[in-house]
Amino acid sequence: SADEGATIYYTLDGTDPTAQSTQYAGTAFEITGTTTVRAIAIKGDDKSSVASATFTAIPSFATIAAMSALANNAVFAFTGEALIVAKPTAKHVFIKDETGSSLVYDNSGELTEAAAVGKTIAANWTGKVSIYKNLFELVPDKAIAVKDGDAVSVTYPEVTVADLTAENVNKVVTLKGITSYTVDGKYIAIKIGETDVVGYNQFGLE
Repeated sequence: SADEGATIYYTLDGTDPTAQSTQYAGTAFEITGTTTVRAIAIKGDDKSSVASATFTAIPSFATIAAMSALANNAVFAFTGEALIVAKPTAKHVFIKDETGSSLVYDNSGELTEAAAVGKTIAANWTGKVSIYKNLFELVPDKAIAVKDGDAVSVTYPEVTVADLTAENVNKVVTLKGITSYTVDGKYIAIKIGETDVVGYNQFGLE
């Protein structure tokens, strides 16, 4: 209220505030879940209209495995740390922790600008899940910070064609045993012994 001498009262239970409700002390107060804050200013017999705002809690997850179970468009706060294992383009960053791997997709290329292979993404960033053409992606909603310190050396596990399964989606690996391959645009026909595999060059790499 802009009126000098007015007192603000508020509620957190969805009811309209009155002069018997909690008085606002002028400092921050804490809420611990999704909450609607309703407030009113009172000066003598004069009352303002009730102002209302709902604050939605964002579920937090400490591991990539936990986030990988989320549905499309689910919002999240990631409280763990993750190693950056690959950055094939400015928009795509592959990360991993001890529980799993994921792709971070940044359409602008600006929110993951600080990401570099071998660096660690700092905890406490937010975003939403996008499942695009069956590919699981984490889409940040603000710039992701990386921890200070030198980048570590990143190695990729060696796998065979038998390991190319949905369970290993977004895991960056070295595919062993390739005997030949041909490229047709973004598609790659790969031969591994007697097995033929079709690869998709998502990032148009040469």
